[in-house]
Amino acid sequence: MIDDSAEGNLIDTILAGVNEFQSQITGRKVSKVMEEKAKAGYYPGRPKIGYINVFNDKPTSKFDQRIIDVDPDKGTYLTQAFKLYSTGNFSVQALSNHLYELGLRSATGGQVGVSLLAYCLRDPLYIGKVSWKGIIYEGKHTPLIDEATFNLCQEVMTAHNQNASRQRVHNYLLRSYI
Repeated sequence: MIDDSAEGNLIDTILAGVNEFQSQITGRKVSKVMEEKAKAGYYPGRPKIGYINVFNDKPTSKFDQRIIDVDPDKGTYLTQAFKLYSTGNFSVQALSNHLYELGLRSATGGQVGVSLLAYCLRDPLYIGKVSWKGIIYEGKHTPLIDEATFNLCQEVMTAHNQNASRQRVHNYLLRSYI
């Protein structure tokens, strides 16, 4: 047992430093493995909405033992979300409300958040690509949407954001003039 003496404080400080060093080494190793998995075309980490983790029946390397696959329950909702948003007739808030009415639920059973849905609409994962630390790699998972629809969604989102198009709770008479 380490006491409160000068020697005890020194040993305590040394142990804390060694533990911090070990934690940083482990973090660096995990990050490197996740980067290698992304380079190999497999999504590292927890799956995003519309996908689930599955065990690969025929793995060829250490990177494809657990892979993502289309979620049979939520995948079709995300495909529909991209198609609806690409029309330009929906704000992200209206799209979230519409998908909730159709049956899409978050992990907790509530409505999918607007910020999460907006993030999904910008994520290249849904066109079959893997993004890791700002670099986009060609993915080996099933895309939920084609690239043309994805690009159209990006144009719609950019147009909506430039015009501050969002659904308002209260619509005042002179809102756009003042």
